[in-house]
Amino acid sequence: MRSPNFAACVFCALAIGAASPAAAQDSAQEPVEPRAQSIRPAHEPEMDALEHQFHMAGRQSMLTQKMSKEFLLVALGVEPDKNLTNLKSSRLLFGETLAGLTHGNEELALAPTTDESVSDRLQYVNLLWPLFDEEISEAISASQITEVSRAAELSETLLNAMRDAGTAYGDALKVNRPYSILALSIESAETLGMLTQKMAKEFLLIAYGHEIVRNRRSLDKTYAEIETIVDGLLDGDAERQLLSAPTPAIRESLILVQENLRQLKPTILAAVSGEPIGEEQIQQVVQHNEPILAQIEPLIDLYEAM
Repeated sequence: MRSPNFAACVFCALAIGAASPAAAQDSAQEPVEPRAQSIRPAHEPEMDALEHQFHMAGRQSMLTQKMSKEFLLVALGVEPDKNLTNLKSSRLLFGETLAGLTHGNEELALAPTTDESVSDRLQYVNLLWPLFDEEISEAISASQITEVSRAAELSETLLNAMRDAGTAYGDALKVNRPYSILALSIESAETLGMLTQKMAKEFLLIAYGHEIVRNRRSLDKTYAEIETIVDGLLDGDAERQLLSAPTPAIRESLILVQENLRQLKPTILAAVSGEPIGEEQIQQVVQHNEPILAQIEPLIDLYEAM
């Protein structure tokens, strides 16, 4: 569990990056210009709490897709007992965190939301969540899934609503504290976690036979976005204002993610091109998706520890 001050040290090392952005990248890379001031102002408890809410909202976006992935694995008969257990855990975590973001939760170190724009968007998430939760709860009770259309539709709607709430949190932060370069890397790492689960969900929807053409297009875009983020976090990206991996530990973690993606790429591209998906291909996605996700939280922690 992160404390409200979990992001307090994120900005401390930024003076170095701002003083010499080219030094943080390979010599062949164009220096990244900072988007905003790079030295964090004096700590403000309200802003620290808002940062915590912002990052928890990012995790919520990831959980919408993780639940969808687990739901579809059960529907496809892939380790149903294990994935029902995982789905139960993801469901409880999402519900508890959403309540905490809305009303506050001391155990999660979440203060009640006070920003009007954030509150409006969370209200919409709170309207959508019971609808998606109903699909999940029925699946858990029945220990099987025979229909995925409604859950697939609600998954996308809930994701978009949760990302809108995350954007509102970010906007509230920017009012008093402009984003720094390192904070952009943390946000990109969080987005990476969500996209890895979205990629698996879209692949499994194709395997299930649900809106195949649409999900092939989406899967193609999602995988390309994942590759772009990983490459940018590793080697820097001037357009996205991402620094190259600032420590050996961060680089090592990103390389592990990149290697799993490379091994998964032929399976993803085959699905995009319309080749049949069987049990072997599904197992390949599961095999590589889990270690990718396992790297994301420690990767974020490494960035936050700077």
